[in-house]
Amino acid sequence: MYLPFDRGAMSTNLANLGGVRFWARGSGAVDISFNCRGGGGSGAEFDVSEEWRLIEIGVNELTTTFADPPSAAWIGEACVGLYLSRRSAANTGEFWFEIDDVVFFGVGASAATGSLQ
Repeated sequence: MYLPFDRGAMSTNLANLGGVRFWARGSGAVDISFNCRGGGGSGAEFDVSEEWRLIEIGVNELTTTFADPPSAAWIGEACVGLYLSRRSAANTGEFWFEIDDVVFFGVGASAATGSLQ
């Protein structure tokens, strides 16, 4: 599942992002990853069950999923969207997940949600 920050693929600077918070449920582990131009992507895996659960992932919990050049730290510049998927070979096969109430928190987070403060 891909959640673009802007329908025209305009990038958003999330360098000061604190993290992302949302409700989720599903059939197992799910990966969340920020797609950022130039800095690559950073993500984390989280576990879900059939019951709704509040997930909060700080940028300090993100690891580099792809980057050119490689980076161990969150860069957050020129981000275009958020991916939710299952990536590892152990997670192949049929699965399902749902998310709700996605909130970005930290300095500058309102730019990604489209609200002005």
